[in-house]
Amino acid sequence: MHFLASYYNMTVYHCKLPHLAEGRDYMFEINPRYVESTQDDRLNVIDARWIDTETGLFIDITTVRIDDSRVFDGVEGALMVKDRHHYLVCHHYVSATQQRLTCTAGAGERSLPLARVSL
Repeated sequence: MHFLASYYNMTVYHCKLPHLAEGRDYMFEINPRYVESTQDDRLNVIDARWIDTETGLFIDITTVRIDDSRVFDGVEGALMVKDRHHYLVCHHYVSATQQRLTCTAGAGERSLPLARVSL
């Protein structure tokens, strides 16, 4: 996220869309408080946004980060996001046909889909 904030914050991307001849502009905005990894500020859990500059609609982006407190408690590979969701790093493989990250996770943990974005 630091790299994205340093080089791409407030960048506007013009995307060609099949249903819009003129395409559409989207802005990538990074929250300056993305560096705060605590869950204390419940109103500030979004790290970035992908914003449609014409309609104002947006997609919220949160960063998966190492969960230091769970790692300290002995949970190997513990990850978290600021909205209190928790994950585990796990053995995985990418299937070329399914385009999906597949893993075995412990009870109550989640596996993450592999997202590919092309502009």
